[in-house]
Amino acid sequence: VHGESTVELFIFLPSFLPATLPSFQMSDDIYEQVKEFILTDDVLVQKLESFATKNCQIFSDDEENKLEYMELYQQFQNLVNSHIEDFVKSKNSTIDAFYKKCQEASEAGDEDEVLDLLLAITTFDQFKTMMLEQKDKLK
Repeated sequence: VHGESTVELFIFLPSFLPATLPSFQMSDDIYEQVKEFILTDDVLVQKLESFATKNCQIFSDDEENKLEYMELYQQFQNLVNSHIEDFVKSKNSTIDAFYKKCQEASEAGDEDEVLDLLLAITTFDQFKTMMLEQKDKLK
């Protein structure tokens, strides 16, 4: 694809990912490569949209979290982690190197859609927020 293409990305994360994505050239930095991969990988996008749509209805904005939330959170982590790990390995890097770069970006104050998704893997509250946003969108 040349130039910009418009796609509906992450019904699941409407406030995090843009609808218009530029075409990318792969960077030497594994963090940047994974960010590009996440933004352009249709398989992952479809898996996340399907997961969110299928599971968001059980979430409520109550302060008390149900056991089912944690089970879904673990499924979400496994889904995203396995997809990212396969990609990282294909680039002859390690998942540890990638997560180290994520931590550095977060500590440096970087704010972007992909970092928010990656933080959702490690932060339950961010995951719950995304599921509630998807539920609201489907109303």
